[in-house]
Amino acid sequence: MTEVNKSISTPETDLIRFLFAPGIAPDHCPWNPDDADSELYYQAKEQAFSLDDWSADELQQSSHSFFAKLDACWPDETPEVLALLSQKFSGRIPHQWLEKVAAAATKAAAEKLVAVDQLVTCVQNLLPAWEAEDLLVFARPYSYAMRSDPSAFNVDNLARSIEWEALSPTEQVKLTMMVSKYALEQLNQD
Repeated sequence: MTEVNKSISTPETDLIRFLFAPGIAPDHCPWNPDDADSELYYQAKEQAFSLDDWSADELQQSSHSFFAKLDACWPDETPEVLALLSQKFSGRIPHQWLEKVAAAATKAAAEKLVAVDQLVTCVQNLLPAWEAEDLLVFARPYSYAMRSDPSAFNVDNLARSIEWEALSPTEQVKLTMMVSKYALEQLNQD
């Protein structure tokens, strides 16, 4: 395998090269949990590994380095989405809500849920008094709009420009759904 797709990350490339290396058959890979030899492989690795040889400082530095490299593999899109949400909705929705919607939308988009579940996931923690079934009722029109008519429920055409606290709970749910829909659309453009 000489040519590797440039959009694949380095760990994925390394895994692909390992799996297709001469003498390695994918069904004999030690990571296959169905393989009877996997348990022996892991037991041998655990017995050969010891943290006793490492100082507390070395462990801390190594773990920070390891997790920083993992984080670099999956960049956080939350700040970009939050900036877009803040630009579009500042003054309409409290900034803390925009932060939570941006984080939830980033997570929901990564999980590849269906549109209606993505919307409910984005607002559920913000609206704990609402049952998931009720939120699904509010999310359906927005999710259908996400699939069929992107101009429907356009955030630029909000009918009422009222302070957040003056909105009814139902209006707060609808506006939060609209913000979540906008965030998911931005994340799914890639």
